[in-house]
Amino acid sequence: MTPDVSIPQRPRPIGNALFGESVRERWSWRSRFPLGVLGAVFAWILVNAAWISDDAYIVFRTVDNAVHGHGLRWNVAERVQSYTGPLWTLLLTAASFVTREYFFTAVALSLACSVAAVILLLRRASPARAAALWLLLALMCSKAFVDFTTSGLENALGYLLVAAFGAVFLGKASGVGCQVSGVEEQGSGFRGQESRRRAGDRLDQSMRRVENRTARQHSTPNVQAEAPAHLGVERLSLPNPDALNPGFSNRGTLKWLFLVALIAALGACNRMDTALIFAPAVAYAFWTAARQPSVGWRRALPAVLLAGAPFIAWEVFSLVYYGFPFPNTAYAKLHTGIPARKLLFRGVLYVMDSLERDPVTLGMTALALLLALASREGRRIALGAGAAAYALYTVKVGGDFMSGRFFALPFWTACVAAAGLPLRRRVAAVLTAGCLLLGLRAERPTFTYNGTFQNTNRPRYIADERGYYYLSSGLLPVIRNGGAPSGKWVEDGKRLREAGAAVAVRDSIGFLGFFAGPAVHIVDRYALCDPLLARMEVPDKDHWRIGHFDRLIPKGYAETLASGENRIANPRLRKLHDVLNVLTREPVWSRHRLREILRINLGAYDDLMHES
Repeated sequence: MTPDVSIPQRPRPIGNALFGESVRERWSWRSRFPLGVLGAVFAWILVNAAWISDDAYIVFRTVDNAVHGHGLRWNVAERVQSYTGPLWTLLLTAASFVTREYFFTAVALSLACSVAAVILLLRRASPARAAALWLLLALMCSKAFVDFTTSGLENALGYLLVAAFGAVFLGKASGVGCQVSGVEEQGSGFRGQESRRRAGDRLDQSMRRVENRTARQHSTPNVQAEAPAHLGVERLSLPNPDALNPGFSNRGTLKWLFLVALIAALGACNRMDTALIFAPAVAYAFWTAARQPSVGWRRALPAVLLAGAPFIAWEVFSLVYYGFPFPNTAYAKLHTGIPARKLLFRGVLYVMDSLERDPVTLGMTALALLLALASREGRRIALGAGAAAYALYTVKVGGDFMSGRFFALPFWTACVAAAGLPLRRRVAAVLTAGCLLLGLRAERPTFTYNGTFQNTNRPRYIADERGYYYLSSGLLPVIRNGGAPSGKWVEDGKRLREAGAAVAVRDSIGFLGFFAGPAVHIVDRYALCDPLLARMEVPDKDHWRIGHFDRLIPKGYAETLASGENRIANPRLRKLHDVLNVLTREPVWSRHRLREILRINLGAYDDLMHES
C-alpha cells in the first residue's frame, strides 16, 4: 500500500529558524483553557471599551434622514455625501429602519462584525496553538484595535471584510513547514522534532527533483515519481500543481479570483481608500488565475470586472445622486492648499503618537509583516504589502486626530497575513512575551480601561478619542445614565431644535447635528458636510488640526442658506455656489444638472475652487 505524502511547501532558509512542521495540533482541554481564558478577558475588554464617537453621529444624522424618508443626506435641503463608509452606512440604515434606534444598534453591529472577524482569524490560526494565542494576545493589547471595534465608524466592518478576504485569498491555514505522513518518527521532544526536520530536509531535496520533472511534464494530469528509499516511501503522487500546498487547492480558479475581487470591491465600498490594502492581493490573484490554462486572461478580466460591480454601482449612484464620485469629506480634507511636506510632518507625528500611547499596534504590525515576508509565500507577502501601503498612505496625508484609528486596519491586516504560520514554540513564546511587555508599556493598557479619563490632547492635536468621549457616550455609562448619550454638544443640539433655528454655524457637528434634528440646517466650519466650504482652501496653513481644517464662512453665506437667495459677496464663490446649488438641489434627472455634473467633474470650474 502506498503511503500518503503531503507536501505543503518547501521550508525556506530563514523560515527554518522561525517555522516548524505545519501539523494540525490536537486541542485538548488543557490547550483550550488558556485560549478560553484569553477569549473571556477579550470579550470583557471589548464590552468595557465599547463607545460611540462624535463622528459616528454625523453618519447617524444621515441615517436618520434616510429612515424618515429624506434620503441619504446630511442637511435635508441638499444632497451631500457626508459619510466615508457607504457600505457601513447602508448596513446601519437597514438595521436602524427595523430598530428605530441608533446608539445600541451601532454598538451591536460593531461588536458582531468585530467578533466575527476575530473568529475567522482564529480559525485560520488554530492549527498552530502557540500562534493562535500570540495573535489573540496581540489583539487584546492593541489599543487602536480595541478602541475601534466599536466607535460607530466603519472600522468594525472593515475588520470583517479583511478577515473574509484573507480566508478566501489565503485559503485554509497551512504553513511553510513540511507535513510528512508515512514516514516513521522516532523519539519525542527535541529529538523527535530534529528527526522530523531532517526527514523534511531530505524530502525537500527530492521534491526539487520531482518539481523539475513535473515542470517538464506539466501537460500530464497525474505525475508519479519515485521517492528516495531511505524515506521509507515508495511513491509520491502529485495530482496537480496545487498538491504542493493542499490548503490552497482552489488557487487560480475562476471562482477563487471572482470571490477575491468581490470581497475587495465590498471593502472599497466600505471605505474607498482601503482599496490600497486589497489592490496588491487582487493583482496577485489576477496574475495567478490568468496564467492558468483553464482560465487565461480573457476569462480572468471579465471575472474581475463583474466582481467589481458593487463598487462600480456605488460610484454610478454617487455621481448621479450626489454629483461627485467621492465623499464630500475627501474634498474637505485633501484639497486644503496645505503643502505636502507639512502634511507629511504631521503624519510622522501621528506615528510617534501611536508608538507612545500604543506601542503594540505598530510594533506587532511590523513583526507580523516580517513573518509574512519570511514565509516567502506570495499570497501573504501581497496582503502584507497592502497593509504597509495603507499605513504609508496614512502618514502621507497627515495621519488623523484620532490616535491610532488609521493604524488599526493595517495592524489587523498584518495579523491576517501572519495567521496560520506554524511558528516554532520558542518563537511564539518570544512574540507573546514581547506583546505583553509592549502592552504593559502603553500609556493606558486596554485591560485597565475604566470610567476615568485625563485629557491627553497633546500639542500635536492628536487625541485619545475613545477616552475623551467615554463618559458621555460609552456603552456602560450610557446604560447607567438612562440609555442616551450626554454632553455639551448634545445639549446645544437640543437647544437648537427647541429654538427652531433655520441655519446654525458650528464646528463640532456630530452629536449637535443629530440632536438638532432635520429642521436645522447646520453649516460645518470644518467643511465635512458643506459642499461650498469643502472646495475652499484653508486660510491659515500654519495653524490647523488634521481632519479639522477650519474655513472662513463667506460673507452672506448664512443669509443665502436661510433666504434661498444668493447673497454671497465674493463673486467667484457666488458663482461656485450657484453651480453647487444645481448639483445638490435641482431634480436628480434634470438635464441641466447632469450637464453641470459632467462639467464640474471635468474641471470646468476649478478656477473657482482656490478661494480661502
